[in-house]
Amino acid sequence: MEQFKHYPAQTTTMIELLTSSAYSLVEASWHTSAVLVKFYLVFNTARLYHRGLLTEEKLDEVESFILEESKVVLAVILGIGGLTALTGFELRPRFELLSELSALIYLGYLFWKF
Repeated sequence: MEQFKHYPAQTTTMIELLTSSAYSLVEASWHTSAVLVKFYLVFNTARLYHRGLLTEEKLDEVESFILEESKVVLAVILGIGGLTALTGFELRPRFELLSELSALIYLGYLFWKF
């Protein structure tokens, strides 16, 4: 911090810029996850049903299936969130409470597992 000793206003401005950029990225990613997660969960439920994995005996396979694909899903959410934050495009879910609740449950489950 010695090099910034003579420029406290520039340091504060840079910190504010980084903080606001990070906040914009997180907000855009949250709205993106609220839009995409419910469709992702419905699509995966249909895929698991088609494969015959939606039984009590195969819950471990369902869990491993969800956890394997979660890295790709999170990368897509962050990527689209970053694009919407950079372009200034505002992506909002149609049914906010349902969308945000499904995103919260999915991301909370991933946080709990990892």
